[in-house]
Amino acid sequence: MRLAPPSSHTNNDKVPADYIESPRDERCLLLSNVCEQQKKSSKTSQEESIAEARKAVDELEAEWEGRETILVEQNSVYGTALVMPQFARSTGWQAKLTILAARSYLFLLLNVFIQWMMLYSLMKADSVMDKFSGQMYLCNFGAEKLGCPDGPGCMGPGGTRFTPSRSYSYQQWNIQNFVKNSLKAVFVEHEADIESKIDPGEYGVESQTTRLVCTWLFILLLVEDAQQVITLLKLLWYVPSADDSWITHENGEVVLKIKGMPRCWKAINLFMIVLPKTLLWKFTADAGILFLMETPGMQDLIVNSTALTFILSIDELLFATITTAKTRYMMANLSGFIQQFEPENKESWLACLRHTIMDKFPTRLLLVTALWISSVMDYYIRHCVQSADGTYYSKPMYLPLSVQYSHLSAFLPRVFPIPSESHAFWVMPSEDGS
Repeated sequence: MRLAPPSSHTNNDKVPADYIESPRDERCLLLSNVCEQQKKSSKTSQEESIAEARKAVDELEAEWEGRETILVEQNSVYGTALVMPQFARSTGWQAKLTILAARSYLFLLLNVFIQWMMLYSLMKADSVMDKFSGQMYLCNFGAEKLGCPDGPGCMGPGGTRFTPSRSYSYQQWNIQNFVKNSLKAVFVEHEADIESKIDPGEYGVESQTTRLVCTWLFILLLVEDAQQVITLLKLLWYVPSADDSWITHENGEVVLKIKGMPRCWKAINLFMIVLPKTLLWKFTADAGILFLMETPGMQDLIVNSTALTFILSIDELLFATITTAKTRYMMANLSGFIQQFEPENKESWLACLRHTIMDKFPTRLLLVTALWISSVMDYYIRHCVQSADGTYYSKPMYLPLSVQYSHLSAFLPRVFPIPSESHAFWVMPSEDGS
């Protein structure tokens, strides 16, 4: 029989609690001190990192405010027409560079002609040819479909009320009306039956929301060209009016850099480059908004909103395809003009207001939205009339006296209206069809 080993302590011998627990307490105290030191060290390191980052941001902001690099379009015939003559002037009109300068102006004129004619043709199709086909302005026909056929804004150009199943494109609606009118003309004795049994439907917008979104997107795509115009104006304003050379040698390397420009060349660039680019931008905005607002289909709206900007990218296409490799190389290696600004007083109310607006409000987004609102409002003012229930429908339509379309009428329709007949070929019908 095996006996249990005697215990080293009897029941009466109690071990003090601090004898067992004190080493563990010391270890925990030591670990807690180490953890606190690590936390303090990590917190200090994080605070130093944040302070360095804020200091770096302040330095960047001071650099942004103290200087600005102005550079022309390096992949466009507009930039080429501005830069290449200055290179030729810097070399005393050397034959090689003079030829390249002359070619740059040739491409500039070609670009202006192509862009203008494409926009002119687009405006002629909307303002002249569509009228000869009997088409009225789209305005808000069919824009309100949820309450139709009994709600306000449901009246169509045919004098009947919209339903989703009776909404068609203008081409299909016009053909169906033609068939109905032809049957009425041939079978006069059955005119009442034809009128009651043949329904051509109505012509209207598929989605008003899609139309507004696509027109806003189109204006957004135009802002880049507007910024390029502003950059050209800044360049002509800030560059010194001096006969400086744009081609120099520094440290054994050829340096191509924007420098001083004589006043005569500033005037030439203002009228030959900045003015045509500005007019084409304005013409593109007017023609594009009219074209998109007259597009009823959702798919066509989405495609056309981006396709229209192709007109403004023709200058880049010409630069990439028909300019020489020398020209492209020189444009790619051109350095911008650095404009230094005087440090402004941070405590002035004007500086505080400008920093508040620029930092806290999306100014460019607001600018795009303002341009979009003004363009859409201009469309409604020029082509539409508001009814008693608040719906916008087309103004009475008059046939032009000729298919000839003046370029002045295309660009300034308010000043040079299209000569038209005195009798309207379409007016908004009443609900009884009269």
